[in-house]
Amino acid sequence: MPHTPSVLRVSAFMLRLSVGAVQVHMFTAFQLRIDGELAPAHRHVLQMLLVLAKNSRENCTCCGRARSEVHAHKLASCERCRTARFCDEECQLRASSRTDQRKKNHVLLHSEACAMLRAHRFVRKGEPGVHAAAAAAAAAGEDVMQAKLAKAGESAELCAKLQDQIEAFLARCTALAI
Repeated sequence: MPHTPSVLRVSAFMLRLSVGAVQVHMFTAFQLRIDGELAPAHRHVLQMLLVLAKNSRENCTCCGRARSEVHAHKLASCERCRTARFCDEECQLRASSRTDQRKKNHVLLHSEACAMLRAHRFVRKGEPGVHAAAAAAAAAGEDVMQAKLAKAGESAELCAKLQDQIEAFLARCTALAI
């Protein structure tokens, strides 16, 4: 009789995939920033934020436990960014703890990404026109996130704030390499 993977195994596998995607985007962004290619570096950080946001809907940002494994099937969200979700207060503290960063699959401390996730959430939700521009860009095979950022002229200061936060993040993380 063939063995079918349990929900827990599939959840753990998906978490490893998303952690791997976050690592790839983050380290690629760092390398591009070091090489002086700022626009592609920013796109990789935007993709990293998108992966983090998608993964946090169903899994704890810290330990990766699925929503179905948590008591009452509810993950508490970060009050600041409202994107990251946690099993409990302990996981929320550990997600920003530098001492715990090497023990788990933490690629990025939540405290380093929280402000970017907040701005990213506002840009993503955006105006209906932003979603229409994204759909048109997707149909034309263009970069969807860049189309959203370009169309969000009404919320240009939010986009500028997100870009500034991305640049500050990249500058902070690559300061010793440049």
